[in-house]
Amino acid sequence: MMFALCELALNPDIQEKARQEIEEVLSKHEGKISYESIKEMVYSDKIISESSRNYPAVVNLVRKCGHDFRVPNSNVILEQIRRVFISAYSIQHDPEIYENPEGLVAFLRFGDGPRNYVGLRFGRMLSRFGLVTLLKNYRFKPYEKSPNSLEYAEDNPILSPKYGIHLLVENM
Repeated sequence: MMFALCELALNPDIQEKARQEIEEVLSKHEGKISYESIKEMVYSDKIISESSRNYPAVVNLVRKCGHDFRVPNSNVILEQIRRVFISAYSIQHDPEIYENPEGLVAFLRFGDGPRNYVGLRFGRMLSRFGLVTLLKNYRFKPYEKSPNSLEYAEDNPILSPKYGIHLLVENM
């Protein structure tokens, strides 16, 4: 949510579109934020998805080869049981995959497939609740200490801003 709020502060048009969706949906639900109302907020969900793509909490995925695998167009063979590190951050910021990788597109979650991270849906729903609650009550703007581009803490295994994120928060 921290990165989503930073992006929304830098993109007020997107923030306002999300706020309009929140107002429209909540007007149909007596102004109450609930599981049902949150599920109707498709645009807000897209903001969470894009923030997760642009700023993945886990920048590298670790996988184990189930069988020997030859990397296409190379002589490299990954042996069975070998651990492979996949840079989710690099893939999600590759302009050959995403036309505008730095903009607010699809992303590599914790991994997909039958053993997908169990708490993924729960975590996304909590993020949506938090984002909707904040946007319903506050407007976020860049602050004089807001950097033009983020530097990341190198000593943290989770993607974190080196100097924090500073935003101006206004009551609605």
